[in-house]
Amino acid sequence: MPISKTISRLSIPTRITLASLLPIFIVAGCMFLLPVGDFSSRLESFIDLHLFGRVGPWSSHFPLDSKVIANYIAIAAPIFSLFLILHWRKHRPRPAEPLLAMNRRRFVLLCCLIVAITAVMVYYSYFSHLDASAGRPRNRVFGESRVLFPVFAAMFMVMFEYLLLAAYLLFIHYPLWLLAQRRASN
Repeated sequence: MPISKTISRLSIPTRITLASLLPIFIVAGCMFLLPVGDFSSRLESFIDLHLFGRVGPWSSHFPLDSKVIANYIAIAAPIFSLFLILHWRKHRPRPAEPLLAMNRRRFVLLCCLIVAITAVMVYYSYFSHLDASAGRPRNRVFGESRVLFPVFAAMFMVMFEYLLLAAYLLFIHYPLWLLAQRRASN
């Protein structure tokens, strides 16, 4: 089956997510080919001076590669999340049924959970770093492997994108929908 037919069968949110992940794997596949030298040092100083520096998922085993990937995630995740939000607004104007059927206590708990997890993701994406090659031995494999680190970074990006989408749905889309329903019933 041709790739174009396979891609055309995917949903738009899946295409947006795959498009956001592709640069992570391209950078991971190409960065180790760069010779250590003037370009590498200029790239690293550019990232440190003009972007976020050492943030997000990072590995001390290949610091420049992971710094480029982490800064890409910090910049691109909100942008791709915006595309997901715009798609959601256009194609699903009504909130999901489980959200409508949820009692108030569970809804508040869900909101608190989304806020807490999103706050942690924002903290690690913009203000701190998460060294994937430190910590428990079974988790270190993601930071020590050139093949598994992009997978770890891709999981981080997908989680960040969809948490931003969930925060939008819970705190903007759903309340606006409820207000519109109340106005329509009055």
